Amino acid sequence: MSRLIHVVLFLFLLAGCVAKPGVRTGGGTNPQDLRVPRWILSSLVVDGLETPLSSPQQTIQFTQGGSVSGDAACNSFSGSYQAGDNGAISLSNMVSTMRACQAMDQESAYLNALSQVRNFRLEGGALILTSASAKTTLTFQRPAK
Repeated sequence: MSRLIHVVLFLFLLAGCVAKPGVRTGGGTNPQDLRVPRWILSSLVVDGLETPLSSPQQTIQFTQGGSVSGDAACNSFSGSYQAGDNGAISLSNMVSTMRACQAMDQESAYLNALSQVRNFRLEGGALILTSASAKTTLTFQRPAK
């Protein structure tokens, strides 16, 4: 009987240590940590080459319902995403508006890089999206408060 009580108490203690759905557990590859009001692009490397960034800002936002949206420089975009605890992410059904502007080269590089994204990780408050080869990397920061 005493052994049974110890086992039950151990299980209750163990249950208290397990992450609960909807509770943020920090960085790494927790898909819930993708959902901040918006991420601002701070660095873009395409096929190993750094792409210079200028105004306007490029952003991305992930929602709980599996939607992704953002600003690509001239145009806004939206689509769907799926992310796993293992750091895998896929963006699909992406569409964008079709306005022209002077930052079209930057926008094209950003949207092309997003189409290559297969992995994500969070490091020190930054979101890093990478291609399968890791030769294309998008680094985002949270907006200043």
